[in-house]
Amino acid sequence: MLVFGKSLTVTINSNVVFKTDGQNDGIDKTVAFVIQGTVQSVSSVTRDITTVYPGQNVTVTANLSGSLSTGQGVYLRYTSNGYTNSTVVAMTGSGTSYTASIPASVNKPGAAVSYYVFTSGNSGPALDGSDADLYTINLNNNGGSNYSYTVASGWTTYTAGSWGTPSTWTANAIPPTNTNLGTVTINHAVTQNTDRKSTRLNSSHANISYA
Repeated sequence: MLVFGKSLTVTINSNVVFKTDGQNDGIDKTVAFVIQGTVQSVSSVTRDITTVYPGQNVTVTANLSGSLSTGQGVYLRYTSNGYTNSTVVAMTGSGTSYTASIPASVNKPGAAVSYYVFTSGNSGPALDGSDADLYTINLNNNGGSNYSYTVASGWTTYTAGSWGTPSTWTANAIPPTNTNLGTVTINHAVTQNTDRKSTRLNSSHANISYA
């Protein structure tokens, strides 16, 4: 099959999806995706952490309408500045469940993070998201409002205990090292190995507040 001067391998089971740039000044860019089977969509999108604290990785899970066929992939796009800049990563998985992470480096204190999941061809769009709209077959963007969260301003203790015990913290997780923790509020008696405590309290990565 010859499409716009390019040869595409199409079988009786193939579905071909055409996309244009959507501009009103004529068709400047066109892409064609050949899916060797049913074109699947993103049924739901979830994340593993409800309240995100500074320095945490966030895992996003996409549940699909069915197993992907050759020619279709699923991608996560995220931003912390309203899509002035963004990042696209290929999600990995099998069957109908795929995952990808929004890294700790994005989740800085108070950051407003927005994200959505879309499907595209196997080769995918640019990693900076500059052509994500053109290369989108279908998407789940929370009904047009995108998925989002605001990173907490810092870490706070939940109960007395060891610094290195998840239950000591409201996050039920241990504050990560070598990252910006924001304001760390100590409301309880917290114990820690001397060397590790020195590293934490003298680090430029956190402001320590004692209640």
